[in-house]
Amino acid sequence: MASRRALEFLLVPDGGAARQVRRTLATASARSGVIVGSWSELRARAHEAYFIPESRGTAGEFERALVESDGAFWSESFSAAPA
Repeated sequence: MASRRALEFLLVPDGGAARQVRRTLATASARSGVIVGSWSELRARAHEAYFIPESRGTAGEFERALVESDGAFWSESFSAAPA
């Protein structure tokens, strides 16, 4: 059974940048385990993978849930640049 698990998530500012980075990666060589996406795509994957509740209130609640998820794939990136 194929796993949907990614080894790396490359965070980019928007969909246009994501397409450009994906094209560059695909042109350079085949990649496995690399996902390129925007903040909203990262949020959706985090929600899907870790069942973090979608924020219905402030963005601060969701960010607090992200920080409290120890060992998640985004932990190092989030601690380096939380904004």
